[in-house]
Amino acid sequence: MSDIKAHSYNEYKDNNNTASFDTENGLIQTGIAYPNSWNAKHGSAFASENIDGSVIEFAGHSTGDFNPNDYKLIEIHVYK
Repeated sequence: MSDIKAHSYNEYKDNNNTASFDTENGLIQTGIAYPNSWNAKHGSAFASENIDGSVIEFAGHSTGDFNPNDYKLIEIHVYK
C-alpha cells in the first residue's frame, strides 16, 4: 500500500464544471482528486479548500507496511 497527495490531479470535469492546472499530476495541491482514487469515488472529487499549491504533505494515517521512520528527507526538488 502507498500514499500520494490525494488532491493533486491536474484536470477536473463534471456535468457543469471544468478546472485544470498547467502542472504535472502529483506535484502540488490542486483540489482535484485522482479520478480512480477513494476521494473521487467516496469523498470529494473536487475540494476547493485544498487548492493551496502546497508541495509537501504528510500522511496522517496508516500507509500499510511503509514506515516513514525508516527514511529521512535529503533534498527537495523545485520545479520552475
